[in-house]
Amino acid sequence: MEKTPPAPMNRRALLTGSVHCLLATGLMPLSWATALPDAIAALGAVRLPEGGYALAAVNHQAETVWATPFTARCHGGCTSPNGNDVVLFERRPGWSFQVLNSATGEIQQSRLPEAEEHFYGHGVFSPDGRFLYATASHYASGQGRIAVFDAHENYRRTDTWALDGIGPHQLEVSPNGTQLIVALGGIRTHPDYDRVKLNLDKMDPALLFLDRLTGQELSRHRPSDAQLSCRHLAVSNDAVTYVACQYQGPEWQQPPLIGKHHNGQWTEMTLPAPLQSRLNHYLASIAVQPASDIVVVTAPHGGLVVVLDGRSGRVIRGIDLYDASGVKPTDDGGFLVSSGTGDWVWLDPNSDYAIGARGTSAWAWDNHLF
Repeated sequence: MEKTPPAPMNRRALLTGSVHCLLATGLMPLSWATALPDAIAALGAVRLPEGGYALAAVNHQAETVWATPFTARCHGGCTSPNGNDVVLFERRPGWSFQVLNSATGEIQQSRLPEAEEHFYGHGVFSPDGRFLYATASHYASGQGRIAVFDAHENYRRTDTWALDGIGPHQLEVSPNGTQLIVALGGIRTHPDYDRVKLNLDKMDPALLFLDRLTGQELSRHRPSDAQLSCRHLAVSNDAVTYVACQYQGPEWQQPPLIGKHHNGQWTEMTLPAPLQSRLNHYLASIAVQPASDIVVVTAPHGGLVVVLDGRSGRVIRGIDLYDASGVKPTDDGGFLVSSGTGDWVWLDPNSDYAIGARGTSAWAWDNHLF
């Protein structure tokens, strides 16, 4: 098992001391949040040292571009195809999402759910950037929903698609742009009961494929165990969908937590026993290099990052990273991985995805990078 090595800060290292000071004061003005020359490589929700929250953007050298404070803890998000808009969702139960200017981090729009509804922390744009699709719950009935917003009309809500199921979480658009792919968690919650799971004996998780224009369900694929909650997705260029699950069953069982859908078939990827047990029934994030199908999953409860060949299921590497959280593919074929302790690592594609560089910040990163 590879452990994070002690390495000096380098061109990929994060954050200068002055940025640490700005964040620690809680007084960072939006006028400071200006874009650096390099394009943004990753964004993620963070918890600040003094206890507040923010959305942070880093460039391809993993240096801070901007950080915008928020009052609530946030989860996942997405960017518009033209790169102008960044959408950030509050963590479940999500009572709003924010639209920010990608160059400056300035908040431009804020949208609320409908009555007796909350968001689930994820959204995705249509290929032309016209529509934003967000997962939601009508918590009074437990019904899962897809909320549709028109980005060209100041994110006005234009439609609501009722799902046959509970707990839609992350969603993505198929490579050909015709379908929405939805991870249906199957777990019912209610804001009045905090994060208590109300239906563990009646779960019905699935991977759903919907018509992107109408919301009609085209196919449904269930995992091997009804208590494998489908949570997060990554889709390759070849339309292979990789699914990260969280298991809600008995602690002594070790079902596979990585699902794979290809050509209409659902399969599951079992890791070697030492790695499988360290997942602790919980995967936080999943990412794929779209052309190569190299997949990375993070398991914060086990302090583990797993790199595998998605096509064969072969494990390439396991890496110890305490509270491993977000992961995103990089343009050079590698991956950026963040942690809840502020640590970052870059996985080098030229060395079988060993740690090529590392850095640290004062921020605690949430489960996702986008």
